[in-house]
Amino acid sequence: MTQILQIGSKLIQAHEVLSLLKRYQLTPQIVRNIILDQAIAYISCTDEERRVAVENFYHT
Repeated sequence: MTQILQIGSKLIQAHEVLSLLKRYQLTPQIVRNIILDQAIAYISCTDEERRVAVENFYHT
């Protein structure tokens, strides 16, 4: 089997990931984030827009 993650002494195999996501009720969050990533993948911004966004992020 393919080990894809190690947490402490626990080795997580590829085939275990889906059942762990389901057990810890993380599937909806993963789905939401994948949809968001796809939705914003082609949105670009200028360097100035990026600078202002970072500045606003750290000042709020």
